[in-house]
Amino acid sequence: MRVRLWEGVSDIVVETFDIVQAHSQAVDSARSVSKVTVQMAVQDIRESASTRTTTLHSMRCQRCKIQLLPLKPRELHMVKTESNYHQDTSAVESGKKTMQEVLLNWYINKFQKLINFYIVQELSFCHA
Repeated sequence: MRVRLWEGVSDIVVETFDIVQAHSQAVDSARSVSKVTVQMAVQDIRESASTRTTTLHSMRCQRCKIQLLPLKPRELHMVKTESNYHQDTSAVESGKKTMQEVLLNWYINKFQKLINFYIVQELSFCHA
């Protein structure tokens, strides 16, 4: 009787070991596939970054070459016009901000006077 019990237990242990071993192999296989996939993705990112860096460098060099060329009268006019536009826009924004502050102060002053008027009216009504 005991021999049969141990035989059954050993069969279960062997089956369990086989299942664990199969699971371990599947996990190892999945890890290796994931590792290869990640390595490929990292390589693609590096290549893309390298390409972008090269492109940006060449664009910057081209821009430097263009800036060294003498400006034509029309281009010079465009640069001056753009500069004037930015200065004018800044001045308008500053004026708008000042106007808002003036109007806000006026409104607060009027509101304060109105409150004071009603307080005086209320006090005179209470004393009468």
